[in-house]
Amino acid sequence: MKLRLEGNSIRLRVRKSDINTLQKDGKIIETLTFPDQSVFNYQLLIDKSITEITAQLSNAFIFVELPIDKTYY
Repeated sequence: MKLRLEGNSIRLRVRKSDINTLQKDGKIIETLTFPDQSVFNYQLLIDKSITEITAQLSNAFIFVELPIDKTYY
């Protein structure tokens, strides 16, 4: 999965294998470790309790949540 940030938007690019993982596990997590050992994480997950795509930032972690909708995969 690739993360792209531009202006006020977040774009996640997923591979077919990522979609398989999302269907099986309900989430995909990626971690980026910088040379100074600081870590940045981003996660794409399915959330049964929401009706719209949401994104949140918390402690160097971006969570992008998808409602259950078969049109995503």
